[in-house]
Amino acid sequence: YRRKGARVYLLKGLLRCGDCGGTLISMDSGKRMQCGGYGRGICHVSHSIDMGRADETVISMLKEIMRTDSYVFSPSALPKLEIRRDWDKLIAAEEGKLTRARDAYLEGVFQMEEYDAAKKAVQANIAKLKRRRDAEREDSGEEQTVDIAAYHDKVMAALEIVEDASVDIQARNEALRSILEKIVFNKPQGNFDFYFVP
Repeated sequence: YRRKGARVYLLKGLLRCGDCGGTLISMDSGKRMQCGGYGRGICHVSHSIDMGRADETVISMLKEIMRTDSYVFSPSALPKLEIRRDWDKLIAAEEGKLTRARDAYLEGVFQMEEYDAAKKAVQANIAKLKRRRDAEREDSGEEQTVDIAAYHDKVMAALEIVEDASVDIQARNEALRSILEKIVFNKPQGNFDFYFVP
């Protein structure tokens, strides 16, 4: 049920504050979003973001997640969830980033400090992926399985609706909600964490 006259926007109900967990709501006639708790004095960290920028960033990041099929499923969506992942594909994608960072350094695009920082970040991601791969292989409980290839198709279909400007905003919001439980916005770090539903 939706209140008559309630504003609908693409990320309605999805974008959450990284500090208090509150939902970011529309402010300034839809120009920006802000943590609802911050506006009431409950949260003490502003998470104000331009609505257009938030929409563009979320769509862009969703495409990047799809490119590597690196979905993080919400723990509350399914407590025991086994993901069939192509870990080698994910690790190879990170190794490709290492090569591109090295090439950028050799071509003078990156300074040594920038290259070192990029290299350390990618190496940390590779180590994390390898740990997750190993942990998944060791876990042998009776679990629900998600077929990542089929899930990729589901996300792609939702994204096609989201990007279709001829579709009304309510349907586009519902398409996002069909694949996402929430997106946590950590403004101080400038990042978005996506939590998918199977």
